[in-house]
Amino acid sequence: FRSENSQILSENHYLQIAEKARLFLQFSKLTPVGEWLEKVQAGKDLLHIADLLDPGLSIFRESILVNLATCLQLMLSEQIVKRQIEDEINDNQLLDVPMVCAAFRDALVCLREARKAAELETDSDIQLGSSPVEAIDSNINILNEMRQYFDTM
Repeated sequence: FRSENSQILSENHYLQIAEKARLFLQFSKLTPVGEWLEKVQAGKDLLHIADLLDPGLSIFRESILVNLATCLQLMLSEQIVKRQIEDEINDNQLLDVPMVCAAFRDALVCLREARKAAELETDSDIQLGSSPVEAIDSNINILNEMRQYFDTM
């Protein structure tokens, strides 16, 4: 849709944005590395738009940041698994090490920014399982463990 209508509609037209959101929020098994990179770029584009429409720390921005970090985390976990079974895959499905390191960095930045927003919405009177801050902290810990494991590969 986006490529077909890019000559007609601006990249910030609501139909183009809706298509980016659909791509960004749709997860499937066995996603090729190129599609992960497209999803990440769509998430970054949506974050940029959110920064214009709702600047500062907001639940909307937090949601995009958490989804972007999740997308990066899933891509990174696939990259780790692919490196463990390297005989069975071709190199075009592997990201270069600097790109993997940048993805780890970007995911951590997203989670830390989301945590700042989540701290503002935390209500001590409501106890429904883990708080958003605790969930984000858990993801940060998992991502750090993944990074340590990747560094030893």
